[in-house]
Amino acid sequence: MPVHYELGEDHVVWITIDRAHAMNSLDMDHFAQLRKSWDRFAEEDEAWVAIITGVDNAFCTGADLKTYIPEITKLQKEISTRQVEEIDGYRIDDGVKAKFKKGGVWQNRWPTAVEAYESEWARFKAAPSR
Repeated sequence: MPVHYELGEDHVVWITIDRAHAMNSLDMDHFAQLRKSWDRFAEEDEAWVAIITGVDNAFCTGADLKTYIPEITKLQKEISTRQVEEIDGYRIDDGVKAKFKKGGVWQNRWPTAVEAYESEWARFKAAPSR
């Protein structure tokens, strides 16, 4: 079931989550549909107010963990193995590599937690006292 978008003559938009079987919880597809609804609302001059609601007896119970966790886990694995470098036009590693410097040399990889801490600690110690 989709996320419905209805603009009334009164300039009010009704965004309705229609996943009654899952108490209107959202999986990745429905999060994307909801995002598109908000983008559409932002672009429509005749839309002044948006009301978000759900069908049946639930507004929205959040992420549908039965589907969302496996989907996000799969995506995280693809990101960590560099199978995915861009999501919806956003580069995943922009800015992170540029901030990571070790021994005066820019690193072309993700820092480990220890390296990130050491890098930040070195910047903190080098900063002028306040």
